[in-house]
Amino acid sequence: MSRPAFIVAEISKTWTGGASRDPLFLSQKFELVIATNLERGYQLHEFQLHRLMTGPRTMNETIIAVFVRVP
Repeated sequence: MSRPAFIVAEISKTWTGGASRDPLFLSQKFELVIATNLERGYQLHEFQLHRLMTGPRTMNETIIAVFVRVP
């Protein structure tokens, strides 16, 4: 079975009152995903950052990233 030509990753983090249970910043989590996928043979092609207020003091940040197979 061959590997797909591209894969998609979703990385997210939720902030409540300016704090989060996850000690890593969203950018740090994204860097880990980039490095892991590069080891798997995929390089970052493009990404989008979305921020959404989900409550009075709660915000969700999400990165949707597309990775393409390295020839």
